[in-house]
Amino acid sequence: MNMPELPEVETIRKALNVHLKGRRISGIDIIDPTLLTGHGRNNGSSFENAERQLHRMIGCTIKGIDRLGKSLIFKLSSKDFLLMSLRMTGRLVLSRPLPSARGRFSFKGEPRVLNFIDRRRLGELHPMSSETLNDLRKRTGPDALQHWEVPRESARKESRAKIHATLLDQGFIAGVGNIYATEALFRAGIKPQRTFKSLTRDDFRRLGRDLGRVLEAGIRHRGCTFDSYRDLFNRSGRAQKYLNIYGKAGQACPVCRRILQFTRISGRGVTYCSRCQH
Repeated sequence: MNMPELPEVETIRKALNVHLKGRRISGIDIIDPTLLTGHGRNNGSSFENAERQLHRMIGCTIKGIDRLGKSLIFKLSSKDFLLMSLRMTGRLVLSRPLPSARGRFSFKGEPRVLNFIDRRRLGELHPMSSETLNDLRKRTGPDALQHWEVPRESARKESRAKIHATLLDQGFIAGVGNIYATEALFRAGIKPQRTFKSLTRDDFRRLGRDLGRVLEAGIRHRGCTFDSYRDLFNRSGRAQKYLNIYGKAGQACPVCRRILQFTRISGRGVTYCSRCQH
């Protein structure tokens, strides 16, 4: 099961801006309280406080939808913000009200509602002020789509952490997950088990270049659908059809034809080519 990464969330963000930017929120219906409180923190007071904050957004106009790594940020006319984290199986569908939704948003002049669907119930909504959002931004690394150069000169330059795990650290670079880290490392010819400190300046140059390329390709093909991910209108992405090695361990490498290998790094299953990647 794959969590939506930068290309999937960016695909949704673009569609939201087209269809909901400038719309006024006319109603909010939270069906599953854990959408606001999260699991393990679901007590009455926390839900009531979050729901109160959320309902203050009724009547506000959506000024635009931004992205912070893998999360969506709704900018409101009240100067408040709503952060949506889809996590593993969260989806946003603009349609008639769906019975499986954990929450729904309705808009003035828009016959459809925004359904938040989430089979595993891990996604969350977070109403927040500009101060809270700024604090979150400070803890988040540079956006992988806007910063193609991997930040080599950082406090991590002596790190023995494996480069694949480092790319998944949202405090280091935001938006990258297992799919696009695997693809970028393959294109750059870098073995995922390499430590951060072992990479040369040329390695980082290639990795920054190829990370940008695989992310842009993912957006161009509207994201990867392996299981739950769908776009705003419940359509599957096509980017999975153009992946080189992700999920293909045991098959032939598309470049050298050697059998692709499988390993685990920080609990994630990772595919690589022992010949093409060094």
